[in-house]
Amino acid sequence: MIDAIRRPWWECAALAMCAGLSLTLSFPGASLWLLAFVAPPLLVTAVRGRGFGSAFVLSAIAGAAFYGPLVSWSSRFLGPIPWLALTAVMTLSFAVGGMLLAAVMRGIQRRAPGERGMLIAEPLALALVWMLREFVANRFPYGGFAWGRIAQSQSNGPFLDVVAWLGIDGLGFLMVWMSLLGLAVVRHAVHNSSAPAELRAEARGRTVEAACTVAAATAILVLIPPCALPSNGTIRVAAVQGNTPEAGYFTSGAPGQVLASHIRVTEAHVPSSWQPELILWPEGSADLGPQYHAAAEEALNDLSARYGGAPILANTVTVTGRGKSEQYFNTQFEWSSASGWGAETSKKRPVPFGEYIPDRDFYYALAPDLIGMVGRGYSPGTDPATVSVAGHRAGVLICFDVIEDGVVRQAVEEGTEFLLLPTNNADFDRTDEAAQQVSFARIRAVETGRWTVQASTVGWSAAYDGAGREVAALNWYDDGAMLLEVPAIQGSTPAMVIGEGVSRALALGGLLMVIAYWPRAGKRRATQ
Repeated sequence: MIDAIRRPWWECAALAMCAGLSLTLSFPGASLWLLAFVAPPLLVTAVRGRGFGSAFVLSAIAGAAFYGPLVSWSSRFLGPIPWLALTAVMTLSFAVGGMLLAAVMRGIQRRAPGERGMLIAEPLALALVWMLREFVANRFPYGGFAWGRIAQSQSNGPFLDVVAWLGIDGLGFLMVWMSLLGLAVVRHAVHNSSAPAELRAEARGRTVEAACTVAAATAILVLIPPCALPSNGTIRVAAVQGNTPEAGYFTSGAPGQVLASHIRVTEAHVPSSWQPELILWPEGSADLGPQYHAAAEEALNDLSARYGGAPILANTVTVTGRGKSEQYFNTQFEWSSASGWGAETSKKRPVPFGEYIPDRDFYYALAPDLIGMVGRGYSPGTDPATVSVAGHRAGVLICFDVIEDGVVRQAVEEGTEFLLLPTNNADFDRTDEAAQQVSFARIRAVETGRWTVQASTVGWSAAYDGAGREVAALNWYDDGAMLLEVPAIQGSTPAMVIGEGVSRALALGGLLMVIAYWPRAGKRRATQ
């Protein structure tokens, strides 16, 4: 079995760029989910037969074409430097991953030539290596950046139900494996097109078998429904979108205007006759914290009393310690007219270089003006990811915590019956960030089997049931509230029972593939 014809470098560079752009376009807002299945074959074709250096550069082209457009929203307020830095770090991980793909392909060609290597070993090994790269990028450096995993492109696709069984990484592995198996079938047919008639007939049979494997895997993924979990009653939730364009970290408005806006919108869009059991406000909704400002305390008491003492789950900044031990937290807190400040939970994973500066002295020396813009750094919350409201357990994922698998699992392990996602998209204006984030909310709904309610300052706000169906939504920059009867779900989906086991197993498998097929010096085996 011969290897692919060596392509000109410029042709490989074009394939790599198309791989990155295809992956970008598969994500919200273009939402061309099918293109996610095109990206791995394009990248593999680009780096096939290339040396380490060439594969590294080609994969860097793909990574820049993917992450550059995907996270361009990160330049909205802080300018191009954070965007370029984030893109560079993720491009580096993509480049290393592509280099490993090329190395493993070379090793398979040496030690597993022929149809077995092409149709079985290569698709499986490369899919595992792909997931190894995602596993590392999701965790390093500074906790990693889990935004941009290939499975996250499928929030509007027919394969979304798989995350209830195998989680996000399990779906990602199946996507890459299926797409590369399809590529292997095509290569196998092309390589045998000039063989004698008898050999062509045998090759066609094996190609048909491989194609049937792809079709069967695809059908299984589409037809398996998500798990239906039992519920323990319902809770009436009013999720408010206050439409406060300056509710962001860099607000220039007068203190208290964000709080006033959410009070006004709540009173206008939540009828007191509906009797909500919980009023959910987004991240940054109480720019004047009631623990520090008597006027804010009085206003929240009046609003809660208007709805029969219903608790308001709002968000503000809390401070602990003094002097050098002083810490700031992004905190979601419960407030009611009857008991005042109640349950609280803080953001578990503040965003590096956005909500805090790691190694601040080092980076301040490099860019003092830019680093100086982030004057207050949030500390990660160490409290539970759930709060008790109206006799039910609510999981609270503040803003980007929705992309953190560990935080989601923590909430489920603590007995959450539904997920609440307060967020603030005002800092990103009308970019794809809002569409990407609300799609993650939908994925988490299916993965956990629980209703998921996202409340944003400016949109998008939306609610999804445990099957991923949209129950309610609010448009960008609209005042409004979603009035929801949210089921209190019990039990766990298989994905939550398995936990991080799938992710670790796939990463370990990828590492073993790299070790097993790492190219070694020696005489190349003869091919059949």
